[in-house]
Amino acid sequence: MILASIVILALALLGGCRRPNDIAWSFATPRPWVLASDSQLLTPVVDGDVVFFCGGYAEREGSAIYALEAQTGKLKWQFGVGSCVAPPIVASGVLVSFASAQHGDRIVVSGLDKIAGRQQWKVELPGNPQPPAPVLVGNFVFFAPGSRSVLRIDVRDGSIQTFDVDTNVAAANPWLAGAPGAVLFGYGKSYWRSRTDSEEPEEGALLSEAVESPVGLGTDGRSLLLAEQNGNLISFDLPKGKATWQHHWNKILSAPLIADGKVFVDIYQQKYALSALALASGNEMWQIQEGSTEAPYWQGGRLYVASGTSVLIVDGASGKVQRRFAAPTEVITTPIPDGELVLFGTARGVLYAGTAH
Repeated sequence: MILASIVILALALLGGCRRPNDIAWSFATPRPWVLASDSQLLTPVVDGDVVFFCGGYAEREGSAIYALEAQTGKLKWQFGVGSCVAPPIVASGVLVSFASAQHGDRIVVSGLDKIAGRQQWKVELPGNPQPPAPVLVGNFVFFAPGSRSVLRIDVRDGSIQTFDVDTNVAAANPWLAGAPGAVLFGYGKSYWRSRTDSEEPEEGALLSEAVESPVGLGTDGRSLLLAEQNGNLISFDLPKGKATWQHHWNKILSAPLIADGKVFVDIYQQKYALSALALASGNEMWQIQEGSTEAPYWQGGRLYVASGTSVLIVDGASGKVQRRFAAPTEVITTPIPDGELVLFGTARGVLYAGTAH
C-alpha cells in the first residue's frame, strides 16, 4: 500500500510538470520528491548567448548558480552557493554571486569566471536577511549588507571601498537605487549619488520625508519613487528633495518601474493589479487585474509581467494584454525577454523559456 501511494504521488508530480506547448525548454533544479516546500529561483540574467540564475532547494542549502545555453537550456556549468540572497550580476567577464552562509549570519559575495564558473575571489560580509538589491555601476557593485554603510565592490578583483554614514543620521538600514550611469544610496532623509567616473559620492538635497524600510524604490536620476509598506507611493524631485505627488493603495507589492514617462507598480487593492501612472503627475493611466510581488520588465514598449501561474506581455501605452502563456506552477521571478524567448522561474525551482510570439 505504501509503495502504491508513493508511485501514485510520483505520477501526480510528473503530471504537474508537463510542459505547455508555448514553452521552448525548461531546466529543473534538484528538489526532494515528497513533502518539499518551495524552491528558490531568482530573476535570471542574460549575457550574450548564456543565461545565468541562482536557484535550488535552499532549505537543504542546495541552491547554486547555473549557466545555461539561452537557446536550448543546456547546462554549461554550476557553482554551489547554499542559499541565494540576490540575482547574479555580470560585468567585465565576471559573474558576481550573493549567497548566505552560517544560517544567514554571513553573506558571501563571490566573483566567478563567467565562462567556466571558477571562483576568482570571495568576500564574507555581515549578514542581513533582506539586504537591498545590489546595483552595478561600471565595474563596481554597490551593496549594503548591513546598517550605516554601503560597500563598493570591484568586480574584477573583489576589492572593497566602504562609504560610512554619519552616525547622527537616524535610520536603521540603507537603501539603494540604480540610475543612468550612477547609483543613489541613502538613509532616512539623506542620500548620495555615486557616478561611474567618480571616486567619492556627491551628497544630494535632504528629502522632505524619510525613507524607512521601503517595499522598493525606482529612479531615473531626477525623480525618486518610494514605495512604502503602508501603501503610499511617493515621488520626489531629487534636485529639490521635495515630494511632488503621492498615490495610495491598500498595499504595494513590488518596486516601482520607471519607463516611457510612466511608473508601473504591482499593487493589491482587493485583488492583485498592475497600475500605470504618469510620472509627472501621479495620475493613473490604466490598471489591469493581473500582477505579483515581482516588478515587471520593460522592453520595446512592452511590459513582461508575472501573474500567478501565467506570464503576460502587456502593451505599455494601453495596458492591453497582447500575449499570455501558462506555467505549471506559480511564477516567482520577473520575466526576462531574450529574442524570441521569455525566461522566468517558478516555485518548484524550474527555469522556463517561453515563446514570445
